[in-house]
Amino acid sequence: MRATGCSGRNNREAPPENSPLKAELKRKGVTCAQLVERLAGIGISEKEVNVANKLSQGKCSAALMLACLKAVGSQNLHLAD
Repeated sequence: MRATGCSGRNNREAPPENSPLKAELKRKGVTCAQLVERLAGIGISEKEVNVANKLSQGKCSAALMLACLKAVGSQNLHLAD
């Protein structure tokens, strides 16, 4: 089984233009710095540069994606336009 990123794609493929997580953050108007602060508020310590890299490369774990969604208060995740 191959590891997948936020998009569910193989990590060896090019990252998606807009991952569901990035789209949700944009929809909520949350910057990477704000996301890191909100993650800290729920007990998850991440550096801004690490989160930015994971988001830009589409290589975050499912656990981090769910934590990010919780941190920004998302109840739903839009997978298609």
